[in-house]
Amino acid sequence: LEGFLEQTRYAAGDGLTLADFSIMATLATAEAFGHPFGGNKLVEAYVRRCKEEIKGYTENEAGAKAFGDFARPKLGR
Repeated sequence: LEGFLEQTRYAAGDGLTLADFSIMATLATAEAFGHPFGGNKLVEAYVRRCKEEIKGYTENEAGAKAFGDFARPKLGR
């Protein structure tokens, strides 16, 4: 992802696309499990940008957090 973001603002170009919605669903789940994005500056900026621009992201983020809170202890995290 970092490589794509070196060339474009979003995963598939300079505008928000369905690819970004899909990627952000995955990244929200990873984030809910406590996976840091540190060291990937372009990914960190991308995540911030998408969180602001994707309508309804807050609702997805709440669901991802609830899933992470449920699953993390079962995985020993």
